[in-house]
Amino acid sequence: MRESIFSYFYEQLEKKECESYKILSNDFGAINLDKIREKYPNAFINCGISEQNQIGVGAGLFKFGIIPIYYSIASFYMRAAEQIKIDIAVPNVPAIFLGVGAGYGYSADGPTHHSIEDIAVFSPYSEINIIVPCSASNAKHYFSLYVEDSLKGAVYFRLDRGSDGGVEINKVGYEVFSNNLECKKLIISMGYLGLKYLKYFKASSEVDICIVENFACIDTVAFKEMVAKYSHVIIAEEHVPIGGLGSRVLSSLNQITFKIDHLALKTRGRFGYNDRDKLLLGNECDPSDAAKLLGVLV
Repeated sequence: MRESIFSYFYEQLEKKECESYKILSNDFGAINLDKIREKYPNAFINCGISEQNQIGVGAGLFKFGIIPIYYSIASFYMRAAEQIKIDIAVPNVPAIFLGVGAGYGYSADGPTHHSIEDIAVFSPYSEINIIVPCSASNAKHYFSLYVEDSLKGAVYFRLDRGSDGGVEINKVGYEVFSNNLECKKLIISMGYLGLKYLKYFKASSEVDICIVENFACIDTVAFKEMVAKYSHVIIAEEHVPIGGLGSRVLSSLNQITFKIDHLALKTRGRFGYNDRDKLLLGNECDPSDAAKLLGVLV
């Protein structure tokens, strides 16, 4: 996903666009990012492993008309929580945060690289939107909207590592996948886990799957009315229970007239070392756990 974003940004630099943006990175390894820093060194700053300084430098550049694009492994933004609040949210700097390795994306690297609290770093601030793309093309689409100023304000992109599921989500920010117009059971999810649930329940007519990409859509009337049609809702996320998708959905609903369950990373096993899917299974966040709660045979 990061490659599609950096490829787009490189193309814009080739067209002499995006000259008011600068990438501030604490990491290397992305092919298209390497192309940018080699051909357009003035569009790139290597901040090293110093996330607090990285945020501060970008906020300072904004004083001179430069909009910062931050790039980091997602979990490392926790180190700069204070600077994200004071340097970005308070003065309302329209920064773009790119965080790679969503959830257990770096599964073998353990808790230091597991981004299971990352959304909670950004979600307390209404000034910062959250985007969780399900495909490389959608990641590029949303990034282009912010760069072209169609969408305004600061934003955090929670980018998965590696290939995507090839699922295109409606550009309103969420998509409901249904095999039965009368279905009364809904699972709301996002990213890798959402695609995993979609594949698991693909042939089921008893469960609808809603995948959210743009957190801003959660507060819309359309989203609230959609959820209200169901009698049993499960929110499933590759994130701790507080500060993520579940918190946002529950805070947005004015009245809850249906049964709701929240599957999130809340066991001691969330800090383990293992294969990504086994970590999810150990946290009772697997699609099979949702099927049990809903009483559905798959």
